[in-house]
Amino acid sequence: MGDHERRTERREDVRWDAWLSARGYGAARVTMVDVSAGGAQVTAPLGLRVRDRVTLSRESYGIRSARVQWVEANRVGLEFVGPVKVA
Repeated sequence: MGDHERRTERREDVRWDAWLSARGYGAARVTMVDVSAGGAQVTAPLGLRVRDRVTLSRESYGIRSARVQWVEANRVGLEFVGPVKVA
């Protein structure tokens, strides 16, 4: 079982379009697969690596700073850091 499967926070399955940006990668449209109070899982076409800092944004959700916690193929687990910023 991967670390991302051991989380304790309740997560909500979603299929939301969002934008993910990271230094050195630019911005890309992604799909949020699930979301919890502490993070989100997204599908991302970027070559992100564990510990990369990113910004996840969606108009109805706000802007979240996050850190990449795990990467498996095109799925990326994000841990939110800092408060939500209103979009």
